[in-house]
Amino acid sequence: MVQVGGPAAINGFLYQILKHLNWLASAHFTGQVCGSGVTEDACIILEPKDGGDARLDGQNMYLVEQYKTRPSRTWSVQSIINDVLPYLRMAVLEPPPEKAEYRFVTDGREGRLENFRYFLAAVQTVDQPGELEDSITYCFGTNLQKKTFRNLFDHIVNKTRRVSECKRVDEAATVFHLLKHFQMDFKVSTKSSEIQVDKWLSPMCANSGDEESKRRQLIGTLIERLSEGETRISISEVDGFLRANDLNPKSVRRMNRLDQTLRAILEREFVVAGYNAHRDVRKPPPWPTEKPILVVTGVSRWGNGGWGSGEGKTWQLLACLCEKSQANELVVWLRWERGIGAEATLIRAANVVWQEGLGFTDQKTVSALWTRYQDIAPGATIPWLLTWRLSISDILLFHGRENRCKKITTRSA
Repeated sequence: MVQVGGPAAINGFLYQILKHLNWLASAHFTGQVCGSGVTEDACIILEPKDGGDARLDGQNMYLVEQYKTRPSRTWSVQSIINDVLPYLRMAVLEPPPEKAEYRFVTDGREGRLENFRYFLAAVQTVDQPGELEDSITYCFGTNLQKKTFRNLFDHIVNKTRRVSECKRVDEAATVFHLLKHFQMDFKVSTKSSEIQVDKWLSPMCANSGDEESKRRQLIGTLIERLSEGETRISISEVDGFLRANDLNPKSVRRMNRLDQTLRAILEREFVVAGYNAHRDVRKPPPWPTEKPILVVTGVSRWGNGGWGSGEGKTWQLLACLCEKSQANELVVWLRWERGIGAEATLIRAANVVWQEGLGFTDQKTVSALWTRYQDIAPGATIPWLLTWRLSISDILLFHGRENRCKKITTRSA
């Protein structure tokens, strides 16, 4: 729940907000939250009234997280029992769901929890509390007397119930379910959460470096919504939430299928140009791997060697282009327009990728597009883009290796 009191409270609330943003971004990009699959009917509940700081409620998954900030201190067994488990216990449904996780997430360090972890492992091996070991005592910290696993379980049942909590049909069964599905995650710092949020936001930003400002904008939006208490955001509403903050939530999905989108655009251009790959019986010309430029030259119909006008230079180039596209390379083909120079052509090519392919509305130069492409698709290989412009007399090719183009004149002799 929201903590109160001074700078520590502000830091704690920011910590929670960042984790909330992580949930929303993860649900959007991966269809998962904390490794759990998210279905369209799922709902993310922030600051729920009945336990935990965030909850994912779906048909096949029930996930609750409790956040606590304690960067300079460790967590003991007693502090986990007193300050964490009561809130997670309140979130347990009745009857308890089959697929559930209850996670404790903190920027604090793990204390001496070895025996507590042994206890949690023992809970996994039994079917009911009465089967827990009840003859050997273990030390669970200086503030707790030595207890058997069964003693510790009974202690947790008694200590974690809050007066405000509704009485359960079976209190022991509720706690047993909680402990069977309980997980702990330590040393999750505010900084690491910021880095993760910025990583999610980067592909949705129009420009490099916008991540921090967008993160702060989203934090402000969430704080405003959370000021009214429990906030419910369905998975289908996540896109709208992001778009309302001037982000492009579809960019990652579009990036994942960018080669397919550009291939569809290319196939439409083939129709306009009258090119039919199925009727092209010749093999496409091989592109030398050590060279960034492929040239198909033309000579006079009555000259020696080569192809003259009307002998299929364009089809050969389009066959090569088709082969590259089918190999999932990014290919753009622009039909020749009189008076359009090389640099303007490359801007047109960048617009095809940036606007038609990724759905942004602004313009990018090829160099700027390459910078953003690296942000969105880290590890992108070179060449990353092939641009073709064909006319009767010249061929313009941009291979994307050095962000430069070359114009090849192929006039008949």
